[in-house]
Amino acid sequence: MQLSQIANIQSGYPFRGRINECVGGGLHIVQMKDITPELSIRWGSVTEIKPASRRIPASLCAGDILVAARGKRNYAVLIDKIDRLVVAAPYFFVVRIAQPDLLMPAFVTWMLNHGPAQAHFKNAATGIKNKHIRLQTLALAPLVEIPLHDQQRLIALHTVLREQLDLCQHLIAQAHADMTELAAQLFHATPNTPTARIEHFYKLHLHRTAALARLDNEFRYSQDRPAETDAIGEAMPAHYFERYRSVPVCGIRVGQHLSRHRFRLYGDGN
Repeated sequence: MQLSQIANIQSGYPFRGRINECVGGGLHIVQMKDITPELSIRWGSVTEIKPASRRIPASLCAGDILVAARGKRNYAVLIDKIDRLVVAAPYFFVVRIAQPDLLMPAFVTWMLNHGPAQAHFKNAATGIKNKHIRLQTLALAPLVEIPLHDQQRLIALHTVLREQLDLCQHLIAQAHADMTELAAQLFHATPNTPTARIEHFYKLHLHRTAALARLDNEFRYSQDRPAETDAIGEAMPAHYFERYRSVPVCGIRVGQHLSRHRFRLYGDGN
């Protein structure tokens, strides 16, 4: 399956010249600067402009997908909500799924950002210094259709993994901050302070490491025990979420952090 078979694809708003802010202009334009590293739109930075003509352009809608036409990576961004008149900058393609009840925009966005689609964009990109893809290249992007409930589970899984990465990044940043704080305290300390502070940080990070290791080992062990898994979930026992509900890691109750997504992934509310 190709993208053009299930979606309408258009170029962004044909804006000529420099994009100048115009408060009260009534039209907002999404640019590359408004895209976060997590591939969402930073609405607070979206520029308000004055329409280039008296004709009011059609606004983007929730469910539309923006695909970057230029750059080292042709990423896709899903518009999950919208509360104003918004258009996309000319260097975006706008993808609108014809039947979102059969093929979720979030799932299509995920496919465009991974695997075969990204390889397709890389191979078809033109230009030497400024790489870009044509609309026809995007139209030919390879997709696969899977049942709707599998699409929903995959998106839920993607959300969990994204939060898992955020947690790991937070732990790394916290470790660097603790080492910096400890180094500073050693120069402004009483004779007994260094030992106490080193012991404090040692126990803190030992506890965090052990908590994460237990969570990881519990999950890996559960994969070898299918008889004890949920009837719906794949190798995900119920006690996995309960056993470490009270374990704090970086101020986050890990069990609660994981069980928030249990309903979306496995269909129950435990």
